[in-house]
Amino acid sequence: MKKIKKIEIFVDGASRGNPGPSGLGVVIKNAADKKTVKEFYKYIGTATNNIAEYNGAPRK
Repeated sequence: MKKIKKIEIFVDGASRGNPGPSGLGVVIKNAADKKTVKEFYKYIGTATNNIAEYNGAPRK
């Protein structure tokens, strides 16, 4: 298996209405060759667009 040294993380969240039905998506890519390593999406229920964005952000 090839070791990845650097990654790029793309995060987006949205709501239909504010607040309204909301979801988020995350894509992780290998920075060297731009290949997608992992994709993730999730419906989070009723929330604002800001809450949807914050829920997608990486945290400890």
